Amino acid sequence: MSSLNLTLVFGVLVTFLSTIACNDDDLQPECEVLSPVADGWGRAYVEFIGQDYTMPEYNPVDPTEILLIKVDTTLVGNNSLLLYNREEQSIKEIFNGHIVSRPRWGKNGKIALNIKVNGDFGIYLIDSDGSNLQKISDWWNCHDPVWNVTGEMLMYYMGYLDHASYSAIQTDASGILIDSIRYYTDESGDWCKDSLLVKVLPDGLYVLYEDSTEYHQLYEVEFSPSAHPGAQWIDDETVFWTHLTGVYLTNIITKETTQVRATCNSYSYLYADYSPLIDKIICSRDIGENVSESKRSYIREIVMMDPDGSNEEVLVIPDLE
Repeated sequence: MSSLNLTLVFGVLVTFLSTIACNDDDLQPECEVLSPVADGWGRAYVEFIGQDYTMPEYNPVDPTEILLIKVDTTLVGNNSLLLYNREEQSIKEIFNGHIVSRPRWGKNGKIALNIKVNGDFGIYLIDSDGSNLQKISDWWNCHDPVWNVTGEMLMYYMGYLDHASYSAIQTDASGILIDSIRYYTDESGDWCKDSLLVKVLPDGLYVLYEDSTEYHQLYEVEFSPSAHPGAQWIDDETVFWTHLTGVYLTNIITKETTQVRATCNSYSYLYADYSPLIDKIICSRDIGENVSESKRSYIREIVMMDPDGSNEEVLVIPDLE
């Protein structure tokens, strides 16, 4: 399952931190590749310093409003869903609980949440003021909801541990089942058209076509166990996506790909979202350093930029009172 465990802020990570690397060629000056970290048992530790806001998501009809996740470092499984207004410089909590994967805001005003309650991973809808929380999934182990462009349909994923029985569940805006699509991958994607999804995997960008049950690779990059998910449609043909190795633009028709920023394990972007109303990307940016032989720390920031990687701006977000 592709859902991110948001509660892991300081603790044992899988040993991929000891192997993450990136191509040294053409790196931006600020991107210094960090050496592997691990203790005597091969375990790496990581902590996030500061606010630790992550997973930004634009209001699709008013990009001055942005959803954020705030991780509670003192209580496992206790995360806050926040509504931040850039113009008013205000921030408020609209939900608190065990949020498993990235929230998604539809044009219909509803926010789709993946919440774990009593061991069950479910899909819920909630209004932007925190009211009318409603569970819409009827099955166990559902994850990664995503709206279509109009907000008329929602897709989420249902899977099991054998990685051979995954389904994409399509519903209407109220959660009533429309269809289910069986496919053979345990990863979700970003939905642009009703028949086309894209996703980022450790070795590049993939697309799922209407007549297929498997994703097809569009562009290959150096393999990284940390894919740093974030693939967003800029228009009907162009995808903005992030990977540990960089930030990219890909045309799905010509398959032409441009790397607009080179990144690595000390300086990278993830969880990108795009607003066509202001032609701006928003994403998390992680800046890391090794603080000991077994520990790495990160400062996480929320940044906005043009789709070509220019005009980057770090958002100054107030603390949640």
